[in-house]
Amino acid sequence: MKLCCRNLASETGPRQVTTQDLATGVVAWYQQRFGRGPTRAKAYVNDDYVLVVLGEVQSRAERTLVEQGDATSVVNLRRAIKEAHKEALCELVAELTGRPVHIMLSDHNPYEDTSAMVFLFERETALGRP
Repeated sequence: MKLCCRNLASETGPRQVTTQDLATGVVAWYQQRFGRGPTRAKAYVNDDYVLVVLGEVQSRAERTLVEQGDATSVVNLRRAIKEAHKEALCELVAELTGRPVHIMLSDHNPYEDTSAMVFLFERETALGRP
């Protein structure tokens, strides 16, 4: 999956990525996998990680399951899909930031209809290499 984003690469300098680019990229990923994307998304970038917080991510069917007391099925489904596509998500964030991702952590609260994803970058040594 290749997403086009603004201000990412320059022939004269390092990559510049906006938090909006990251949020938009993750929302697009969700849309492709779940048929709809979150209606709220915000990303935060740090020297060590990217945090993406997503709201209103569940489909109508998932919301119905939660209302009927089967939130566990929603959490398990979302966890299985993210686990199956973990490498692609890490590659997406690495492509957008220009930094290799070491690990992805995520969780979903079906009652709040909110998800959080953390992408930890590989550590850089004094020579600038992992």
